[in-house]
Amino acid sequence: MVSIVTAANRSLYERELDEMFRFRHSVAVGEMGWTLPDASMGYDIDAYDTADTIYFLDYAPDGRLLASSRLNPTTGPHLLLDVFPEFVDDGNIPRGPDIHEHSRYLVTKTGTTQEEFIRARARVLIAVYEFSLANDIRQLSVLTYQKHYKLAAYLSRTRPLGAPHYYPEDDEHYIAIVSDVTEDSLNKAYGFANMRGPIGS
Repeated sequence: MVSIVTAANRSLYERELDEMFRFRHSVAVGEMGWTLPDASMGYDIDAYDTADTIYFLDYAPDGRLLASSRLNPTTGPHLLLDVFPEFVDDGNIPRGPDIHEHSRYLVTKTGTTQEEFIRARARVLIAVYEFSLANDIRQLSVLTYQKHYKLAAYLSRTRPLGAPHYYPEDDEHYIAIVSDVTEDSLNKAYGFANMRGPIGS
């Protein structure tokens, strides 16, 4: 199961969130080589970790944190609006009460088999879909690797917001997209991962 942390239950997850911020630094900086301006002392927390942020935490049976991600409402500050607007060609960044930005979607490879990695990633995405449908979130905006676009488009109606950008320090192309969240996309995700829900709690 994936633990979902919201403003309503955050006081119950202080230790888990502290672990998550350290986990994010370990994976993003240590494993993936990202440069995060706000990350320091083994801790990744930025201006988009707010009281309104929703967190998704996936654990192995032995209690190890395997994956995490977050959602932020696009009616307020978020990465695509403030940090990466150049990824949206016409400047029309998707915003609205039923649109959330999905970011910091990270899975550790340290001590994790390929199967565990894939299943942890799938569980978090499914939990995000489940939560979104239950809370009237109908679209997700994401800045993601271009190589992930095909899967996003398979799972749900997805459109690019602009041309891909190449980052030589990562040797990766990134693209901004917006995807619909529907019962059909959730069912496709269940089928693709060979899982049944609910996954999040």
